[in-house]
Amino acid sequence: MPSNQALAAQLLASVAQEIEQAGDSTAPDWRAIYSMGWRTPADFISELLPIGLESSNTLPSSPFQNEAFERLLFASLLQLMIDIREGRTNAEAGWQQIQLQLAKYMNNEDINGEAMMSIIGLLASLDLPMDGEFIEQTKDWQSDYYSDKVDQTSELVTLEPQEALQLLLDEEAIQTEYDFYLLFAEQLTFIRDSILDPLLQSLLQTHHDDIREGTLLFLLHKQKEVRQTLLKLLQTPQYQRLVTPLGLRRLITIRNWIEKSEQATLDRIIRNVRKLGTPCAQYEVPKNAHIEKVFSSAVDGAGAQSIVILCKEYGQYRLIGILLKEKLGIIDGWLTPLSSKRSCENIISHLRQEVYTLPISINYLQTVLPHFLALNSQSGQPLTAEVLMTLEYCGLKQWQPQPLDYQEILARWQKEYPEIFTSDALQQAMRRNKLWVVRNFDSLMWFENDADTVKKAQHVLEEQHEGPFVSYLLEPYRTKWQARFIRLALWAYNNSQKRGPKWQDFATLSWALSNDTPLERISVFDCIAAESLAVAEDELYAE
Repeated sequence: MPSNQALAAQLLASVAQEIEQAGDSTAPDWRAIYSMGWRTPADFISELLPIGLESSNTLPSSPFQNEAFERLLFASLLQLMIDIREGRTNAEAGWQQIQLQLAKYMNNEDINGEAMMSIIGLLASLDLPMDGEFIEQTKDWQSDYYSDKVDQTSELVTLEPQEALQLLLDEEAIQTEYDFYLLFAEQLTFIRDSILDPLLQSLLQTHHDDIREGTLLFLLHKQKEVRQTLLKLLQTPQYQRLVTPLGLRRLITIRNWIEKSEQATLDRIIRNVRKLGTPCAQYEVPKNAHIEKVFSSAVDGAGAQSIVILCKEYGQYRLIGILLKEKLGIIDGWLTPLSSKRSCENIISHLRQEVYTLPISINYLQTVLPHFLALNSQSGQPLTAEVLMTLEYCGLKQWQPQPLDYQEILARWQKEYPEIFTSDALQQAMRRNKLWVVRNFDSLMWFENDADTVKKAQHVLEEQHEGPFVSYLLEPYRTKWQARFIRLALWAYNNSQKRGPKWQDFATLSWALSNDTPLERISVFDCIAAESLAVAEDELYAE
């Protein structure tokens, strides 16, 4: 049987081949890695790192190996970030071990520098809790790497600030403040403190409007030093006079989504800017931007849902993506640089092959995004500038958290559509829904897999439980699935194509759960229970 590292190498080669054959595509998600036997992201990352980092003296087996390495690493790091946020067993300890592993590689001169830079870029883009010592070591390693190998990317940090800005402007790399942020944000994460302050001053003083507006977005930067340095500068009248009406509106928006300790400082800045007579701009969709299509995956078994938006801007196209997560809120946002429509559609096509996805109306986003903002507020999951940009593109004017009232939604549907809330309707809904779930199970991954489920699964396997095993295993999750079916009903209701699951079926299933219908009498839970049992058995066997 191949070793874990050999399996990781096989997966890496497979993804590299897929990139070579398909061209533009999205990253594989955690489910593809999970299906090969890894049960925690940290275990997979620990096997993947040596493959990517210890190959500096040999040519990669594929010219796309480094790109494949980065995509697999992103998928597993993202899942690790989610696991840490959810408090999953050993997730934080696993991340500590990965930081130690990376630190050892940084002390080794004979590593693949390009792969390490990819890792640093991913760490800059994700919200993983990094140790202070690890951050400083990463800053030093990146600075030394740039000193040894000056390329266009490193010039953005190693050049004098004004020269770096001029390089971007000469190449017409900046069309909007979003482009500027995307180019600079990750560079600031591991920049040395001696460079950070003068660089931010230079950005605020530039006469280029998009750069100044984009610089204010750094108040949502993941790195605390970046946020606090910018706040310190904005407390001076010199920079307050440069805040535009659009900048003031964003400061007001950002205020509710930064740490409590930073809010009082920003409040004073906002008051001073208002005293200068600066008006606050209205909420508007970015100029020259038009959303052409919106795609959304179904809610998977982990409560995650991906949204991808195709947007036309300045005659070109970009993709905008966000990841929604039950309990946590909006946990990730991203924007691609402007490119061709064909390039963007290739990425969407690959996504739709990997995950069950529907084209939907933007009404769905305007309905559910305030709900997920409420989850962000409850969970403490910080919002990123990428998420702010996404919400601006969507024209979301309501930034106040507004949880969905599931009971009110169900009561309204019962009044408007009484015919779908009957015993006969339930039988039809169960038949259609179970068929849809079975056909798309590899994508949906509907099962439960927490510590309690594994413990109860062991009881079931050892025949030490009472009553039907479906209810014994899944009853604690009734409320969660009732709410999830309401959101799936909203998702299917906003389907902009004829094919796809019926929204009424999800509504009917939610109704059945609210009426305390035994889970074993709702056929889709047979599938969920069987898969939960199989996954738990696999984990118990592995232990």
